[in-house]
Amino acid sequence: MKYIALAPLAALIASAPALAAEFSGPFVEAHAGWDRANVKISDATSTLKGRDNGTVYGAGAGYDFRRGNTVFGIDANIDDANTKECVAAGTERACIKAGRDLSLGGRIGYVVAPKALIYAKAAYTNVRIGATYTDSRIPANNFSGHDERDGYRIGGGVEYAVTANAFVKAEYRYSDYKDYKDSGARIGVSRHQVLGAIGYRF
Repeated sequence: MKYIALAPLAALIASAPALAAEFSGPFVEAHAGWDRANVKISDATSTLKGRDNGTVYGAGAGYDFRRGNTVFGIDANIDDANTKECVAAGTERACIKAGRDLSLGGRIGYVVAPKALIYAKAAYTNVRIGATYTDSRIPANNFSGHDERDGYRIGGGVEYAVTANAFVKAEYRYSDYKDYKDSGARIGVSRHQVLGAIGYRF
C-alpha cells in the first residue's frame, strides 16, 4: 500500500519542470563592483607607476551548453567605470581615465552542487581610454586624447541558482590592454575587478 500512496508524489516529481540550475540556455545579467586600474608610464629616461580604485558597472548576455556536470558558455559584456589614475614624478605627469569596455569570450565550468557552478573564463576586450601626458622639461612630448585599446581578459567565479530562472554570481576579472604610445611615451593599463551580478536564465 505504501508504494501505491507514494505513486502520485513520484509522478509529480517526474513531471515537474527542470530547475534552471541545469545551467544551460540563454541568459542576461546586470553587474557592478570594484575596479582597480594600474598604470605604467615610461619614456627613454624614466618609468612611473600608479593605481587607483573605482566602480565598474554594466550588463551582459550569453548562452550556456551543459554536458554532464561540465558547462561551456559564451558571453558578451558592456561596462563603464569611473576609475581615473594620475601619476607624477619630477617634471612628468600622466592621467588615465578608463571608460567604455566591451568584451566577448567564453567560459568553462563544473556543477559542484545542484544549484552551484564554478567556472573560469577568457575573453577579448576593448576599452576606450582618455590619456594626458605632460613633461615641463620636454614640452614636445606632451599629448592628450582618447583612443581604444584591445586586450585580453581572464577570470573566474561562482554562480548560484536562486529560483528556477534567477541567479546570482560573484566574479573576479583581470584585464590587460595594449600599450598606448605617443610622442616617445608609452602608457600601459591593466585592471583588476571583483563583481557581483544578478541575472535571469530563459
